[in-house]
Amino acid sequence: MAGSLAGGVWSDRWGRSRVILALSLLSIACSLLFGWLLPAPLWILVVLAALFNFSAVGDSAIYSAALTERVPQQHLATAYALRSILGFGMGALSPWLFGLLLDLPGNAPVVSWGLAWTGLGLVALVGPYLSWRLLRTLTVEDRR
Repeated sequence: MAGSLAGGVWSDRWGRSRVILALSLLSIACSLLFGWLLPAPLWILVVLAALFNFSAVGDSAIYSAALTERVPQQHLATAYALRSILGFGMGALSPWLFGLLLDLPGNAPVVSWGLAWTGLGLVALVGPYLSWRLLRTLTVEDRR
């Protein structure tokens, strides 16, 4: 909840696209690191997991707000449906990819977990890339 609230406040202050980009990159960085830290002390994993959770949910409300501000009213329901389909679709494919990478034969546990979390982070790079592309196309006024 804290991530969602903070993300909303920050997006009002610094612009939706910028905050979406920053939070998604932070979330991906956490994913890329998380599995490789299997042998790390528990407190490090807990801190990283909290940061990961905070950043992963921090942009969710911003997407909804951005859709209502950018999409013409007659297309808003379609835009929300498309967002849901893409979100649920990735939510359905992610566990499969994670399990596939985790179960690769011949790896030590830290390598298996590292590959699984890294795979999710690499796939998620599509989001910040598209956000960055959108940010480049917006005028200075529209970047808010």
